[in-house]
Amino acid sequence: MNNLPPIWLLDVDGVINATKPEWGAAPHRGDAWAGTTSWRMRWAPALLDRLRALRSAGRVEIVWCSTWCAYADQLERLFRLPALDRAFTDPVVGPEADRLKIEAARKVLRGGRRLVWTDDEAVPEPGSLLHDELTADGRALLIRPQPRVGLSREDMDKIEAFATGTGAVRPPAARALRLRRLNGRAPPWVVGGDLLGRVVLVVACPRRGDRRHEKSGAVRPLLVVLRPSRRPGDRQVRGLFGVVDPMLCANR
Repeated sequence: MNNLPPIWLLDVDGVINATKPEWGAAPHRGDAWAGTTSWRMRWAPALLDRLRALRSAGRVEIVWCSTWCAYADQLERLFRLPALDRAFTDPVVGPEADRLKIEAARKVLRGGRRLVWTDDEAVPEPGSLLHDELTADGRALLIRPQPRVGLSREDMDKIEAFATGTGAVRPPAARALRLRRLNGRAPPWVVGGDLLGRVVLVVACPRRGDRRHEKSGAVRPLLVVLRPSRRPGDRQVRGLFGVVDPMLCANR
């Protein structure tokens, strides 16, 4: 791990902009423009004070990671922030925005940096495949605030502790993956996960007459250990690729 500060991917709606922020004082209000549309914002000034202090002290490197990225100048004007980097610049929403956010999180970790990611929707739930992928080595702090409340004092305490190295994130523990047989065939399986953490199981080398695919929303391991595989017949499934080692599997 290098000595650089973590990169903080910061969402806006449901994170800074919240209906009922719980920071004591009355929230501030103001309008931000996205193209020709004006949106009313509500935020806790004390939250932004904490955010500015962390950045000014060099504890975090803040990057906008929001559907507001294309209009970040509006946020910086309203919140009195300096110009910050943006994870992407196109005006996107919905699944495409989620895809770009997830790719931004992966890019931070691939670059050897620690990651703080705060988003009320795109941050994966604990126990999902994507959550375990991002937090596997303890270099990522993922916070999914309540959208009506946004980031809380406790959330900011966690971010500050993580940034200063006093609050390490424990990676999820590995445990065996329990899978059913397909037509009497035992694992291994080719395994992949989609962007929302659902699991897709594909038989690695099925015999003639075997069923080729088995989808299961119920299999949600804390950590899947994959070994690379590029054999003919194996498939890549939207982001993750590999074969579960048979030693990790148990029949049920």
